[in-house]
Amino acid sequence: MTFVDSAPIDHLFATGDNPIPEGARTGFVTTPDKVRIRFARWETLQHPSKGTVIILHGRTECIEKYFETVQDLRQRGFGVLTFDWRGQGGSERLLRDPKKGHVENFNQYLSDFEAILTEIALPDCKPPHYILAHSTGGLVALLAAPALANRIRRMVLMVPLLALNSLPISQPRLQSILGALTFIGLGRINLVRDRSSENQREFLSNKLTSDTERFDRNRNIVESHEDLAISHPTISWTFAACRAMARVNSPGYSNS
Repeated sequence: MTFVDSAPIDHLFATGDNPIPEGARTGFVTTPDKVRIRFARWETLQHPSKGTVIILHGRTECIEKYFETVQDLRQRGFGVLTFDWRGQGGSERLLRDPKKGHVENFNQYLSDFEAILTEIALPDCKPPHYILAHSTGGLVALLAAPALANRIRRMVLMVPLLALNSLPISQPRLQSILGALTFIGLGRINLVRDRSSENQREFLSNKLTSDTERFDRNRNIVESHEDLAISHPTISWTFAACRAMARVNSPGYSNS
């Protein structure tokens, strides 16, 4: 695994209402399976340091969306480290169509996180280390939890992905169907038309926020830098998510 550290302008992208927090150190980590993962880190603005918060993103998100959060944490005495999962943001894309959200197994996300943890967080970021995770990032944090003893002090998970809502069939049944489709070679096809990308463009149709200012800011990020955006999840991604959710929801998982 290797990484390159360079000026933030090379790897991060600002918009008029979303400037890059000063002092960023950025680069790429290469995972054991040769995927380049974009990261950025910042030192605290207050001393003594309270440690480092590692931010784990949701699906479709990127480092730029968290600039405000980065600055808030730094002003409260924390350093911050964050990165883009494979297949999204500024990390390496996995399919010919770079907009498709795709992995074959959530263990690939665990590989991304482990690379960041061992190559950047533990050697270069002040302890203790904390996790702040959202949605898909929360699910990955739960998958990683059994291996995090003595490395992560606390985790804060915001609406972790634990179930798919409003399904016409049960989630186990959906998982079986997706598994069959993946097995016969259809895993890279989009599952369904994902309206989340459209909801990012129209405030009135979105169900995630009542904050017009932040909604417009996040929309401007992907409209100004379209290479950071992804849209539809593939069948394989959704099958992998179902398996990961079933794992962390299984009886006794928290004691494993």
